[in-house]
Amino acid sequence: MRKSLYNFVVMSLLLFLAGCSQNKYHTFDQQQLNELISQNYLSPQIRVMELMPLVNVQVYLDTPVLRINGDGEPLSFSFDGTVDADLLGNTVSEPIPIQVTGEALLRYDGNDHTFYLTDLKLKEARVDLELAMIQALVIEQFQKVLSEELLTLPIIPLKEGTDLYQALAQGEYSTGVEKGKWVVSPADSEK
Repeated sequence: MRKSLYNFVVMSLLLFLAGCSQNKYHTFDQQQLNELISQNYLSPQIRVMELMPLVNVQVYLDTPVLRINGDGEPLSFSFDGTVDADLLGNTVSEPIPIQVTGEALLRYDGNDHTFYLTDLKLKEARVDLELAMIQALVIEQFQKVLSEELLTLPIIPLKEGTDLYQALAQGEYSTGVEKGKWVVSPADSEK
């Protein structure tokens, strides 16, 4: 009787502990990562930038596509969108198409439950400007200012009440690519 009571208590305790434990590692393949982004990204993101005196642009960035590269490598990203420009007091009448590509990591900010780009390397910010002289004057400054803006862009703002929001509610988390998947893990964990 005593032995069966002991076994019952031990099994109950083990079941209780198993129910309390949470998986601290969250993995996403390519498709799952982009589904997470498209479910949470507020599209289009609008950024107003002053490039230089009398040159202002308003950028509309659609939902980005992120690509998982090799293990330990940054993610590749691409945004499509449009730009409204005010060049030297002349407003461009039609939105100008833009494509932005680069590489970055994602960092998690627990204060606002959002993933942001970090360690960003902008590869290209292609703007279809017809005037080559204006493009030469503006494009370098545009890329610099855009790189700074992309670091503040909420890529994955988690919605309150979702499983991932609840799972990441406490502690600090880091992200990276392991075994071909994007992994969110406790920041202090040994890998």
